[in-house]
Amino acid sequence: EIYTSLHTRSLHDALPISQRLLPVAVSGDPIQDQLTRNQEGWVVELINNDGVFKAGDQPARIHPEATAHVVLKPNPSTAMTGGPREWVTGTALTRNAEGLILVDIPPGESRFVFLPTARVGAKQAP
Repeated sequence: EIYTSLHTRSLHDALPISQRLLPVAVSGDPIQDQLTRNQEGWVVELINNDGVFKAGDQPARIHPEATAHVVLKPNPSTAMTGGPREWVTGTALTRNAEGLILVDIPPGESRFVFLPTARVGAKQAP
């Protein structure tokens, strides 16, 4: 009985735990994503594998209607020190009134969103 209640509770709490621990939640169209920490903050890689069709004897065909629309919701505990930006180009990304970051990813492409935070190893004020 103890094992069952602990097991059930851990399954029930799994999603809220990840929401508390991860610096950003990714939602929207189905994509592949990856999260990486560097000294300056977090990099979220967003990959849209949809909309590219390849045949062995023909050039790849891209279907632009397969653009993925993704929403990033930074965790309130992620103390961002600046605005989000596209990591490769440095282009600033805006947050809407709810603080969400909207990103469009064309078919077969990737986007890297940088979320600046306090430097790793930097001394924090007491």
